[in-house]
Amino acid sequence: MSVNLSLAQYVRCLELITYGPNPNEALSSTSPASDMDGTDQPATPPEPGVPGPGAYTTSTLFHQRATIISGFPTVLVARRIEQASIDRFSKNAGVGKQGFEWVLSGGQEPPPKR
Repeated sequence: MSVNLSLAQYVRCLELITYGPNPNEALSSTSPASDMDGTDQPATPPEPGVPGPGAYTTSTLFHQRATIISGFPTVLVARRIEQASIDRFSKNAGVGKQGFEWVLSGGQEPPPKR
């Protein structure tokens, strides 16, 4: 979790980002030999839900969550600042997503302008 310290006395943004394998996608192994443990015997299967060595998916799930808290004592001002922060955060997240997708696509073409 990260915390942005700029103007933290007025508004605080707690952000959590996680990356993980896509659970809707079957795991594959890199090669049939990856199922062996070096003794020509099949390796011990991993625990359920835990990918074994050489297992991979072709897609990753990205989750981003943010909590925005205003430190203003006046409720009206606090709500306006929180809403303005949510709007800005959403806009920045959209731009970040475009950049992330551009990198994943190989970065050949310039990203689209917003």
